[in-house]
Amino acid sequence: MEKVILALAALAALTLAAIFASRSRRARVRKRLRAAWGQESPGRALEEDLVRDEAAAWRALAANAAPEDTVDDVTWEDLDMDAIFCRVDRCMSVVGSEMLYALLRQTGADGATLARRMELAEALRGDETARLDIQQAALMIGRRHFHGALDFLQGARSDCPGPGYALLAAVPLLCLLGGLFYPPALLGIALSFCVNLVVHYRAELIWARQTNAVTHIATVLAAANRLSRSNASAIAPEVQRIRGLCAKLRGLRVFSRLCGETDDGRGDPAALIREYLKIALLTNLVSLRRAGVEISRHAEEVREVYARMGELDALVGVAALREGGKVCFPVFEAAPGVRFAALVHPLVENPVPNDGAWERNTLVTGSNASGKSTFIKALAINAVLAQTIGVCFAREFRLGRARVMSSMAVRDSVRGGESYFVAEIRSLKRILGAAGGKTPVLAFVDEILRGTNTIERIAASAAVLQDLSGKNILVMAATHDIELTRILAGYQNIHFREQVGKDGVTFDYKLRPGPSRTRNALELLGQMGFVEETVSRARTMAARFEREQRWGVLQDE
Repeated sequence: MEKVILALAALAALTLAAIFASRSRRARVRKRLRAAWGQESPGRALEEDLVRDEAAAWRALAANAAPEDTVDDVTWEDLDMDAIFCRVDRCMSVVGSEMLYALLRQTGADGATLARRMELAEALRGDETARLDIQQAALMIGRRHFHGALDFLQGARSDCPGPGYALLAAVPLLCLLGGLFYPPALLGIALSFCVNLVVHYRAELIWARQTNAVTHIATVLAAANRLSRSNASAIAPEVQRIRGLCAKLRGLRVFSRLCGETDDGRGDPAALIREYLKIALLTNLVSLRRAGVEISRHAEEVREVYARMGELDALVGVAALREGGKVCFPVFEAAPGVRFAALVHPLVENPVPNDGAWERNTLVTGSNASGKSTFIKALAINAVLAQTIGVCFAREFRLGRARVMSSMAVRDSVRGGESYFVAEIRSLKRILGAAGGKTPVLAFVDEILRGTNTIERIAASAAVLQDLSGKNILVMAATHDIELTRILAGYQNIHFREQVGKDGVTFDYKLRPGPSRTRNALELLGQMGFVEETVSRARTMAARFEREQRWGVLQDE
């Protein structure tokens, strides 16, 4: 009796120690998260392979998304949105990053959805318990990339082991049962173990991809189950919904946990016994099959849990951005256009903020490196951020809802046999096509039709930009062609200016009204060491063209 009491006491002591250790570990994690909150962060480094993998959630949604509600691939690349995504990503889990990427691709979210995101992000700033509960749940998921779970969800039932493994798993149980009546039948257990040993390790390789996917889904469900116990008021509706979903997915949680990675059992007799049982009963494979069936039956619930956990993680990151104090919530207005104060580009170190209003089609002029391209990208990026995650890198940002499209970083295609100029035309044509739709368009064009000669470039640019006038579109085009500021009378003009001095050309990157009136190319010839005669000849030719609108002929000496 005393031994039983001692054993029970030891078991109780071990249980209490485990509970205390778990609580202590959670307390340390919360303390670390609390200390890190509100700290300035440049975001994460851009790793292209990881970003492509994190785009999996968007690929799953893209097929059903209306083009007018999304950021197309051309615009995404023009604006360096992969880098912007990494800049704003504060997620604790890969699921959060996946959903953040998907959110950034969808500018057509309705007003109620955007308002909810902004309200929830603001609530998370003030509710530390809610924030920490979400972050701790997200940490359970971790940042395990290349899991393939979202692809697996599309065809789980057909992408899992067949019933033959269940038959092999039943053999040792049948031998054990038969051994009660006919002892020699127990020898079948040893034979069955040898067969299942080969099957187990061979199948581990065959079904590794599916096991990886289901294991990831299991971690998401476990994290959701943890978060479902939160009592934080800021996320009460979200937690209630997650709690209901977890109740429906209880069976899936059991099977998905059982089909995880095997344990080699080194240094742990209990783990070694578990490994032998997995081999003898093919637990991993049988559970993988059952998990596939459960996932197929509850695919919508699994997707919703996945999306909700990812969105909550992403919104904690949005709240962290807000806590840093360098972003604002946008204000949406019925009138088309954008009004902004202290607008900056999120990837520029020590950026110069600009104020302004964009309510008419606009030409942006100025010399090279004066800030034209950076400014129009900053405006476009913030228009995307405003309509997706509800933050802007500005003191104030007001806009009418619209689709964001661009034509900037156009490239020729040697393999496709497409010239630079043809690629430019295709890029502009897609914007022109979108301008005829019901959804307003904010179009950003950098150095329009730069791929052809001066005369045709100016003529074609003027015709295309004029064609866009009067449609459901607002255009902002950066150009070096000052002639366009005189040809396109309906466009307003803004410019960036430079100063040329003895120390070279300097820029203040401040936006100014009107077209650019300054030139620095000829001044730079002299500053870079060209002889005065060359610089003087260039000035004379430029002045003559301004006066007579024709070029003179230079004779060889």
